[in-house]
Amino acid sequence: MFKVTSWLEKLHPIVLHACKKPSDIIACYDSTIPFTQLHAKANKLIPSWNNNDFFTSNPNILIPETSKNFWDFVENGESSSFSFLAANNIKVGPINIMRTAFPNQNFVANQQNPDVAQNFSKSNYEFKGSVGLDFKNATGKTQMDGRNQVIIGNFDHYMRCVNTYKNLITDFSNYKELIIVVKQIQDVAKRHDWEGQLQLFANNIHKFPPKYLPPLFAEHKFPKQALKHHVAIEVQQSLKKMRELSRKAYENNIPEDTFNESHIQWLLSQLEE
Repeated sequence: MFKVTSWLEKLHPIVLHACKKPSDIIACYDSTIPFTQLHAKANKLIPSWNNNDFFTSNPNILIPETSKNFWDFVENGESSSFSFLAANNIKVGPINIMRTAFPNQNFVANQQNPDVAQNFSKSNYEFKGSVGLDFKNATGKTQMDGRNQVIIGNFDHYMRCVNTYKNLITDFSNYKELIIVVKQIQDVAKRHDWEGQLQLFANNIHKFPPKYLPPLFAEHKFPKQALKHHVAIEVQQSLKKMRELSRKAYENNIPEDTFNESHIQWLLSQLEE
């Protein structure tokens, strides 16, 4: 049996065999289906992803036209989810592209190669430097300090990271000022307001040491807020279909890790009903 992480959508792994289009793959990403299986299916079904078909084009979001595989697509989606910052003249993109575009910038982050890099030099905000953020899945088992991180998943796990982060900044001279901002972001995150968090982040980033930026919260592993509206609707429709197929699979006691060809044929027959 596959271990279930509470905040993930519980889907039977057999539903991967019902994936026929990109929205089906995206719908399955925020689920208990092991990523290795999902990635293999995605790469077989979709050799490359045209990013312009999924994400709204923005000259300040520096992603390539094509994602070479599904994981690359997810990472480009992470950059695209910062469209609010991009609309305010902040350059955003994967770290390798940003280092090429801004070779003299040091993208300060929690780790050497952050998932998303940002350059504020042409923005209207007080901060004019460059930073990097990492997307981290919060399972409750891995200890994360929240610095320069976007915590994905369960809000309680995010709060554990926030509390750890608070302990890291207690000795800073402007601690009381920083804690006010952290609390504001926390309150907005609780409402699952991604743009609200980014607005607070951008307005206050100059108050924090670049390596101690406050943690943000994202509800989903795949940044659905980055998708074009019609694509997001297609993903919701796909998720509804996958949920129904998964429910039938569990009702029929199909094993999660030893299902066979006859089980797959049964699944495909359900699509025709």
